[in-house]
Amino acid sequence: MRIADLERLSGIPRRAIHYFLKLGLLHPPRRTGKTMAYYDMGHLMKLTMIREAQDRGLSPGAVREYLDRVEGLDGNDSELAATVPAAPETAPAPVARARRGAGDRGNREAILDQGRRFFTEKGLSQTRVNEIIQELNIGKGTFYFYFKDKKDLFLECVPWLFESMFSGGWEKIRAEKDPVRRLEMRAHLVSGVMDDFCAILRLAREAMEDPEPRLRDMGRKIHRSIHGPVEADIESGIRQGRFPEMDPRAAAAALVGAFEGIHSMASVRGGISPEDLTRQVRHLFSLLFQAA
Repeated sequence: MRIADLERLSGIPRRAIHYFLKLGLLHPPRRTGKTMAYYDMGHLMKLTMIREAQDRGLSPGAVREYLDRVEGLDGNDSELAATVPAAPETAPAPVARARRGAGDRGNREAILDQGRRFFTEKGLSQTRVNEIIQELNIGKGTFYFYFKDKKDLFLECVPWLFESMFSGGWEKIRAEKDPVRRLEMRAHLVSGVMDDFCAILRLAREAMEDPEPRLRDMGRKIHRSIHGPVEADIESGIRQGRFPEMDPRAAAAALVGAFEGIHSMASVRGGISPEDLTRQVRHLFSLLFQAA
């Protein structure tokens, strides 16, 4: 069978299948070309056993030891099927599957939560998959069952971080028509989540410098999501005669940069409350617009 068929029959995505092949938990497929490979029933049965072993909490070493015993069989499907670990006698098969699904969701959410924390604290380049799985006490196979790699996890974590950071204030800002007041409201909203806000900015820049197109696109989207609304408010203020003529993009970059600079100073010296931060940024607003 092709890997698409193996995915469908086993319920395991190909990234996890490739990882199990890399670990040597599965025997190599039969290759008929550079990008063409065929899998057999032995692969399907071993994948079933790997999932059963993971659900029972066996370590990767224990899974490998168990599968090593299977290697001695002659490939007869009935013999191979007989080696699959039996379900616990106290739980019928449908109940066991339901519990397994709940556990799968729990593992995935735990990985996402840990990834969000590490990406925020350490950045993309300094976050390691090994640290995530050690923190959660799970195997690598569990991580790679849900995510292709660290960057795949990053692509799911960052939009959630951005949305959750401002989820409580967008509606009030949208309802405000005065562009000056809107900018002040943005400053106040950001001042309460400065650590996360600056972390998101760093992650966006790091992603934009990554060689992988998906990450660069994500970085640009986050960058536009932060700078775009500020630019729009400045443009609106210029049209209304509230601000002098200026380059909205440059002004937005200056304001966002001011937040980062003040936050950096506060993290070193301390003693700046969110209210003080808002006042300082508001003062920078007036200086910037007067200078323009």
